[in-house]
Amino acid sequence: MKFPFLFHGLIYSSLFCSCILFVISCDNQVKNENLTSVKSDSLLQVTKLSDSLNQIYDYTKNKQSYELTFLEFGSVGCAECKKMEKVLEQVRTEFHDKINVVFYNARIKENKKIFELYGIQLIPVQVLLDKNGKERFRHNGYYPFDSLKYEFYKISKF
Repeated sequence: MKFPFLFHGLIYSSLFCSCILFVISCDNQVKNENLTSVKSDSLLQVTKLSDSLNQIYDYTKNKQSYELTFLEFGSVGCAECKKMEKVLEQVRTEFHDKINVVFYNARIKENKKIFELYGIQLIPVQVLLDKNGKERFRHNGYYPFDSLKYEFYKISKF
């Protein structure tokens, strides 16, 4: 053989590549196991949050007198959200004993999981829950009081 160093170089090169691939494979397996653990923990947190919200908004079980829950997902800074603030106040005033009005601010870190749970990606979003805590209506953007009032009466016959 004229070029023995070339033959040995190919063997060493192949062996080196195999070792690198093995290390990468092991590293990816560890990352995948960690990712699975994180997903599992996250799913557990979402499940606990979902159960907690169900207990809070299911008025048949927690014996509160509300007929509906009006969830408003927004922020204090956006123009459409500012318009919705007036609507929220109208609902609180006219339906104070019938509808539980809840505002979740997108700028508060602690609300992030609730936004994820409800699949909120844009704001403002209005969600109506019946007295069992089940979602019955959803709207993105500004929604005037009269239109919202119509939805209230469609869901619950006060």
